[in-house]
Amino acid sequence: MGDKIKVTYYESLVFQLRKPGAPSSPSGDALAAGRAKATAPPGGAIAAQQTRTVTVKAVDPSVPSITVLTQDGRTVTRKIEDMKNIEGVQVGDKIDITYTQALMIGAEPAK
Repeated sequence: MGDKIKVTYYESLVFQLRKPGAPSSPSGDALAAGRAKATAPPGGAIAAQQTRTVTVKAVDPSVPSITVLTQDGRTVTRKIEDMKNIEGVQVGDKIDITYTQALMIGAEPAK
């Protein structure tokens, strides 16, 4: 039989709380791609990362939910699954959000 193709997908969402006045991470997008060396089995990877900062407008522990103002002026409200994730978050706090996606593809020799 022939080689097998292995595909791995990775996704990550990171939130970093900053108090007012603390420096923020720069917003932006990044894209990276590469392929395996010519002497290795065929393969490659591609990854994308987006970083944005939002400002907390409201926190409702009874739902629980959080309302934020995005950099482009939109107001967004989201339910929070775990109440401990919004403990200590206050109106005016800034949250840096980094979203990463990656896809890796490689050929594995037949056994």
